[in-house]
Amino acid sequence: MEHPVDMVYVGKDNETKWTIIESERGASGRFGSHTVLREQPGPTPHATRSVSEDKVSSAWQLFIDDSILRHMKRCTEAESATAGEQNWSLAIEELDAFTALVYARGVYGCRSVDYDVLWNVNWGPHFFPDTMSRNRFREIMRYLRFDLKRTRSQRLQSDKFALASEVWQRFIDNCFLCYGPGENLTADEQLFPFKARFRFTQYMANKPDKFGKKFWMVVDNDTKYPCNAFPYLGKDELCSAKESLPESIVMRLMSPYLNKGRNVTTDNIFTSASLARTLKAKDTSIVGTISCTRREIPAVLAMERAPLDSLSRKSLSIYQGKVNKNVLLLSMLHSTTDIGTNRKKLLETVQFYSKTKCAVNILNQMARRYSTRAAARWWPGHVFYNILDLAAINAWIIYRGVTGEKTSRHAFLCQLAEELWEVYKEKCESMVPKHNEEEHSQDKRKARKRHQCQVGMCKCNKTTEKCEICFKYVCGKCTKIDGKKFYCKKCTL
Repeated sequence: MEHPVDMVYVGKDNETKWTIIESERGASGRFGSHTVLREQPGPTPHATRSVSEDKVSSAWQLFIDDSILRHMKRCTEAESATAGEQNWSLAIEELDAFTALVYARGVYGCRSVDYDVLWNVNWGPHFFPDTMSRNRFREIMRYLRFDLKRTRSQRLQSDKFALASEVWQRFIDNCFLCYGPGENLTADEQLFPFKARFRFTQYMANKPDKFGKKFWMVVDNDTKYPCNAFPYLGKDELCSAKESLPESIVMRLMSPYLNKGRNVTTDNIFTSASLARTLKAKDTSIVGTISCTRREIPAVLAMERAPLDSLSRKSLSIYQGKVNKNVLLLSMLHSTTDIGTNRKKLLETVQFYSKTKCAVNILNQMARRYSTRAAARWWPGHVFYNILDLAAINAWIIYRGVTGEKTSRHAFLCQLAEELWEVYKEKCESMVPKHNEEEHSQDKRKARKRHQCQVGMCKCNKTTEKCEICFKYVCGKCTKIDGKKFYCKKCTL
């Protein structure tokens, strides 16, 4: 019986380990010229011109640019006006300082720690009260929005992701503009963990965090740079009737990187003969595991199904990793069935797949290491946390690629938070009249007239003093004096 594919089967022969069923060996281990990358991988000229060696924030601002910050500022101020705060405003520099605190919270590993502890004078990190007051941080967190509420109902009719889609899409566009991936890409799913109310919350038992928001993502295998991604929103209206959903997902992820001679590694959710043919027409190869229940698998592998189509110029390897469990591997990249010389004697296709299949999973581990994620019931906030995590990783990769420095990600995040805070600090100092520090601190604390104590640990005493941290009026009974500075007892708990 003739089979239309190149196949290798792992037999039970202890000497050879492999038994060749049929193979069309070629002189080269790769198919044609479409596997030769015709672009220079690495940071683009736009990123190279914008990154400064002495400022790591210049790399971060490539992804969270001024257009994103201005949009967030406009939406946040509109939300505060809706809540009745007509005079409430938010500066771009203050939004940078807020982001610095969110990053610092992830670096310190304080995602589950209460804000009162972070702003505590005695044992909390000094970076938090020095940057912004606790109440101001909570106000920004309360009003933070990424879309305008007055047009939301209209946009939701055509965009299920309307509450965060504009910020997300601008971030993905910036990812495409700043970096050119290498020859090998990996397409897989990312599950950002949360349990907020969201109609598309996913449960995935095989993930470390069972519940969350799923994103389809393609990642550069060499640097783990997320190149393209979009959220799972149920049924895809853009998918044509002739195209399967997995094929539509991969083609949408790979659309900016087709016709360049790249390879994409997928798992058995996506891999199919029709996808391989479509990618081959776009000068792109594919390597991935394929389910034995697919209709195009030859009858010798699935006797109940007959081969309905021809898999010309493709290599189908069958690896028996466990007893009575075969793994089928489809490769458009390899035309030979060379066996390795190591102890396991793996095929070249199996070795290549093992090296390139985990890029998205490694990216998720990197993001969880210093994640900005915090408890919230509002799902766009979690999308924003995911954007910040991915933007920090991308900025770190770009900065190392442009400057050549081997800085660690922990040091990069610490310096990024400090630089974002310094911009806000410089603006605050420029707005303060030039008095000496002691006169300024007294003017800041003292009021023109006596006010009722706002701490609530007394019987409504009158005072002119203010707390140095929360700036609430505080009387002598509710005060803990440290030199010439006044702190309310709630801030020092």
